[in-house]
Amino acid sequence: GERASFLYLSDHANDVGHEGTAVGHAPTRKAGYEIPLIYARPRTAECRTNENAEYQTNRLLWTLLDLLEIDVSVGAGARSSILSDRFEVQPIQKHWK
Repeated sequence: GERASFLYLSDHANDVGHEGTAVGHAPTRKAGYEIPLIYARPRTAECRTNENAEYQTNRLLWTLLDLLEIDVSVGAGARSSILSDRFEVQPIQKHWK
């Protein structure tokens, strides 16, 4: 059978004023830096979802390697790929005050 996957993430966030009066790119408010990430694979036996899980896109490389069937089962790869059974959510590191 055919194998297909769908991975989507937005290129940037956009604060539309729900948390204050400012709009646009707002790195100090969640709406200004949080983006959606959606992964889907048809006909899978299991579906894992966590709408509230924080995921930094600088870890996305491990998921892409996993999708290409390049072994990431050890070290940081196993904890960073959203496809791994050993995936670990890591707190978002904010670099501003």
